[in-house]
Amino acid sequence: MPNNFTEDPTQLSYDESGLLFTDYGSYIKVGGEYFTYNPGTRRWRRTESPNNPENYQDISSQYYSESEQAGEVFAGVAPMTQEEWTTMTNQEKAQELLDTKYGGDLPGETDDINVLMALIQEGDPAKREVDQEKLGFAQEQYGGGDISFADSLTGRQAGLTYDAAGLAYDAAGLTKEAADITRAGAQEAYGLGISGAERQKGTMLGGLQESAYQVAPSTSGTGARSKMRGMKGLKKGFEAGMGAHKDVVKGLKGTWEGAQKTHGLAEDRYGLAGEQYDLAGEQYDLKEDTAGLDYRQTKYGLEEEAVSTWEADWKNFYDSLPTGD
Repeated sequence: MPNNFTEDPTQLSYDESGLLFTDYGSYIKVGGEYFTYNPGTRRWRRTESPNNPENYQDISSQYYSESEQAGEVFAGVAPMTQEEWTTMTNQEKAQELLDTKYGGDLPGETDDINVLMALIQEGDPAKREVDQEKLGFAQEQYGGGDISFADSLTGRQAGLTYDAAGLAYDAAGLTKEAADITRAGAQEAYGLGISGAERQKGTMLGGLQESAYQVAPSTSGTGARSKMRGMKGLKKGFEAGMGAHKDVVKGLKGTWEGAQKTHGLAEDRYGLAGEQYDLAGEQYDLKEDTAGLDYRQTKYGLEEEAVSTWEADWKNFYDSLPTGD
């Protein structure tokens, strides 16, 4: 850091402020006053009654010039904020300048206050407000002011994602309802099919039994051969009937099991869609919180920008006043 700064740290240039920050960090104490560095504006700000004053490094001995006396550390620029200055009347401003810059007496003038009031009237810097156009852009982007988060660009984008998840959840619900209906129908068809197959089986067995009664054993050659052919026919009929019964049962069972699997998959998809919908809701809430933070940060930066611009204007005005020599 260059030795012997004579200006209030809040009035240093960006480069000087950055140099001071590089050498001593974000918290310094000079002449009993506390200052905090803002990396966003690259300026030092006064800190009234800090919570942890022990964190502020006292650099008074490095900062003061050897020729300065205690109480005159910032003789070059009066400690003044925009809020303080702009709430004063011109007469109060003139008195402030007379006391802080000229020690109560403006050399070469007999009407000090009126001379200073005329200078203030001519060159007093106007209050710097937040850039409303930039603030409006931030409100449209993140929500703020009269624009809700839902109506902001970020909110609408997050809303589309949330709505899409909701539609997917509804679609999965419809698919599950269709699978419920299909499974119920398959269950009923399975029950009825099995009952019908059993009746057909019973009818087939009854017919075979009746036919068997008609095929009695015979000892004569021709009759015996005829009866044997009849028994073989009964056997084939039984095997064919039972095979058909098994095929019907197998088909019914396959249809029922397929409906159950389809229903299970639909339930799984529905559950997953519900989880995704809940997650989309959490993401929407997170987006809203993040957008709120982004808006506040942007607004704070614009406020700091306005204050810093006013401080530069005020310093130029202050430096343009008579030197008092």
